[in-house]
Amino acid sequence: MSMVDPINLAQQQQIIERVTELLFQCEQHFSQALKPVSIPPIEVRFDLSGRASGMYVVKHRQKYFRFNAFIFAKYFDDGMATTVPHEVAHYVSDILFGIKNIRPHGKQWQSIMRFMGVAPKVTGDYDLTGVPVKRQRRFDYSCACMTHQLTTTRHNKVLKNKASYACQKCGEVLKQQALLDWYVYILRCSDNSLYTGVTKDLQRRVEEHNCSKLGAKYTRGRRPVELIYSESLESRSAAGKRECEIKALSRLEKESLFSVG
Repeated sequence: MSMVDPINLAQQQQIIERVTELLFQCEQHFSQALKPVSIPPIEVRFDLSGRASGMYVVKHRQKYFRFNAFIFAKYFDDGMATTVPHEVAHYVSDILFGIKNIRPHGKQWQSIMRFMGVAPKVTGDYDLTGVPVKRQRRFDYSCACMTHQLTTTRHNKVLKNKASYACQKCGEVLKQQALLDWYVYILRCSDNSLYTGVTKDLQRRVEEHNCSKLGAKYTRGRRPVELIYSESLESRSAAGKRECEIKALSRLEKESLFSVG
């Protein structure tokens, strides 16, 4: 399998010009439709990796776009037609309404997408053959006869009690091996807010957040909560460090961890 080469400088410039054009159009339109508004230029980076094609980032009072140079190389026309407007709509909705006052893909974002002539589709569906992507971590499970490895996707389904898997040889339901890892996790609360925490027993901790006084004070008033993301790390200190990193992310950056863009 041959690997895809990233887009060149000329293609990067085309994307930057497309961003500038759309921002100008939005500024003109919404200044007339709503109120006079200034939409400043925004930095465009081409350092995004993984399965997401684009991302609008708000971090430490900085705002910028990140685009995946490899996915754009394989789907350049589609990226120009859909991914660039997708991220522009996030930025414009932030300027017009404030990112804390709206949902990431709510009606404000959708209306801006429609103004730009693009269907308000949340995610893309790309064949990423040849594109460098992160490999899913494998989790060790066991039955009566052997050890199995489940992908992160299947592992998370087990933790959420949405699926169980059995050995094809002995028929026994697979069980996770001794909990040696620490986990950092994200919950979606009933008010759609996100909560990040650390635990050594993920399934037990989610149950505590939902059913017990041992759950966090924040989640006790926002039940039920749903586990939407988890990472395992080798130590408590590593998990605590990762927890701080995730808490420092914007809402959109957190959502990018558990959604495909």
